[in-house]
Amino acid sequence: MDKHREILSKPTMRRVLSGHGYRKIRNMHAERQNLPEKGRFFFVKRAEFSRLARIYTERKSVEREGDCMQYIKLLFVCVAALTFWLPMRGEAADLYSVIYSDASYYNGNPVECDWIAQAVLYASASYNVDPLLITAVMETESHFYMGAGSSAGAIGLMQLMPGTAASIGVNPYDPLGNVIGGTIYLRTQLDNFGGWGEYGVTTAVAAYNAGSEAVYRYGGIPPYAETRDYVVKVHRAYMNLYNMCQY
Repeated sequence: MDKHREILSKPTMRRVLSGHGYRKIRNMHAERQNLPEKGRFFFVKRAEFSRLARIYTERKSVEREGDCMQYIKLLFVCVAALTFWLPMRGEAADLYSVIYSDASYYNGNPVECDWIAQAVLYASASYNVDPLLITAVMETESHFYMGAGSSAGAIGLMQLMPGTAASIGVNPYDPLGNVIGGTIYLRTQLDNFGGWGEYGVTTAVAAYNAGSEAVYRYGGIPPYAETRDYVVKVHRAYMNLYNMCQY
């Protein structure tokens, strides 16, 4: 951890990342983009995502509106979904700029956003995890707020539980330890479910939220409303980041 901190504390960290590690994750991301279907929608198939999105939107509609308003809201969701799938317009952006831009949308502190972008890229290069996936999970977990907490006891940017942090050997109250710990935990889930084919990343994300035992027990995404909502939100965040990288 001291080694990580020493590197991250340097103002020239981007030059460190611009070397082998940064090129490695840029090349890894570029190779994924060349995959026709699995690359663009490597989280879930369109059909699976549509099914989860439908469950999510219909449940919200039932909770908040009467029968008449359900149809109006579902129509709005369909329009929003079409907008979501259209590529975003803009200039070409590197990974740092994309992550920084996403963080700054939620966190108005430019110093913290710069640190978060660099920490994500460093953790990504260190543990071979897609930086956009780390960013999507972080966005969903904490909206890039370093002091985030939950009623269940989750802590920090990656919302680590104390027990999980202890098993990994990091201090969840330390921002760097939190990012490193969350990335290691995500890497563990990707290793656990990497053999599940095209749904490997989906189940890994579900396991990050609900735990690997629940995923094994149900043979996929557990039937928990929170976990299903979580998978959809992470997917949306990832696709937004992915589209930002295309232009």
